[in-house]
Amino acid sequence: MWHYNDKIFQNQLFFRHSLTERYQLVENIRTAKQLTPTLLIHFFNILIGALINWAFYMQIFGNKAKSPSSIFYYGLLDALFYCTIACTNFAIELTMILLVENNF
Repeated sequence: MWHYNDKIFQNQLFFRHSLTERYQLVENIRTAKQLTPTLLIHFFNILIGALINWAFYMQIFGNKAKSPSSIFYYGLLDALFYCTIACTNFAIELTMILLVENNF
């Protein structure tokens, strides 16, 4: 979407549009530029988190559950893991808000 809007913006047909259409196009480009890093970081945060969670699960259980203590241990690690993901998601949003405040 960002490239599509930027292509329209650079095209000379852009100046035939009304002021509100041009303003909307500029806002779309700005929004896409702001959201692209955030969405990519969230994607990689969740992807890496899922891979780590899967590795813990395979390390603890292998193919089957061994004992109730291993189930509790995995549940505890899982809860701590999701708290870590929540904290990193908050940090991502906070840095993006501060970045937008400083740039605009």
